[in-house]
Amino acid sequence: MSNNRSSQVLKELPEEEKHLIFAKGTLINIKHPRVFEGMLNTIVDYKDDFLYVKLTEPFIKGSVLIGDKVRCQILSRDYEYIAYGEVYHIDISSPGIVKILNTKTYRYHNIRRDKRYLVNFPTNVFERPGSSAVYSIIKNISLSGMAIVCNHKFQTLIDVDLKFSTNVVGSKYIELKANIIRESPSEGYNEYGLMIRDMDETNKQEFLSLIDRLENRKVRLIGMGDFEEI
Repeated sequence: MSNNRSSQVLKELPEEEKHLIFAKGTLINIKHPRVFEGMLNTIVDYKDDFLYVKLTEPFIKGSVLIGDKVRCQILSRDYEYIAYGEVYHIDISSPGIVKILNTKTYRYHNIRRDKRYLVNFPTNVFERPGSSAVYSIIKNISLSGMAIVCNHKFQTLIDVDLKFSTNVVGSKYIELKANIIRESPSEGYNEYGLMIRDMDETNKQEFLSLIDRLENRKVRLIGMGDFEEI
């Protein structure tokens, strides 16, 4: 999650608004300093300043420990929410729960044209026809663009081709053309903002269907960024 956001910070959230944004089933991106990229997760519960999320594989592989500091991100149509916290308890018994003490939460006004959705889609980026694929991860997506992270250094203001998997069971790859409009070096990797330029009709229909499923919660997170139809 980049600190270079083009939005205005507001005051810390009142408790009643926290209960609205920390609702059960909400997608949340949890960033830990020892884990390369944010851990996409689902809120199980929120009460008494504690967030409860699922104990997923990245927590275990990333050696996340009690007392570790984390930063969480939630996206809505009008706002981006950043919640800071501390891992308070990890319960490994089924179904596996991580308890995070929320220390402060801030709201940023979203000035982007379209609503963004938290995802974790693997993608191949091609700088030109016939070039080698650059493996990247799409961390959020909207009708008009997306943010990707990778270790590769791209030039900005160039056109690229993308082919990505939506991680929805039974779905196909989506291919499109985009322009790299923003670069944000962040915590050992590079983050890029891309504006979608073009796609054929088949990919367009698949893409619009994906956005509709994300907006209306017709898919749910079942693993490390994997979704299934509801």
